[in-house]
Amino acid sequence: MVIGVLDPPMRRERTTPAVPPLAWLGLWIYPALLAIFAVLYALAFFQGLELHGGYRGNSFKAIHPESFPGDRYLTGTHPTMLSLVYVVARLVGEVWLDDRFQLALHVGLVVLAIAAVDRLAVLFGASAPLERLAILALVLVAHHFKTNFAQLVPASGTPTAVAHPIGLWVAYLLFRGNRTFAAMALGALMLLIAPKNGWYPMGIALAF
Repeated sequence: MVIGVLDPPMRRERTTPAVPPLAWLGLWIYPALLAIFAVLYALAFFQGLELHGGYRGNSFKAIHPESFPGDRYLTGTHPTMLSLVYVVARLVGEVWLDDRFQLALHVGLVVLAIAAVDRLAVLFGASAPLERLAILALVLVAHHFKTNFAQLVPASGTPTAVAHPIGLWVAYLLFRGNRTFAAMALGALMLLIAPKNGWYPMGIALAF
């Protein structure tokens, strides 16, 4: 067969290597483990709405501004009440006070926090799944040799509970580099959520 000048060039068909079914299963195992760990962690540390001395009653006051008349602390004008969390609480209404709703919210925040810690571990060189799980174990499990156990997501329904996962993602974006705008946007959101403690992550984002 003679190929003429005007004949179209012959194209090679691209073949995609077949992926074994078990390989696809392996791609889902690690995220599934993270989701299971998030649920177990949330169930272990969830203790109800606003189990913190500095926040008790704030959600109820946000939903019912006329409540607690004459109370010196729950006046509704405390700087903490400027948090975006209490704006959302007022919009949601009575459902916000339901611990079942708070537990679902708590699980979601824990998932975001664990995902951020895992991304940070990968960013700093942990590639194998066992290495990443070992690093997560340091923050998920209380150890005898580590007394300063800090919860990834503290008391549910508070500005601090929402700010923690956001702060972890701000740290990830800053360490990753070339994500200054995204880090500043999250930092601004953190400032609206936690006016008391959100200013310094925003300052760090601006410094980068």
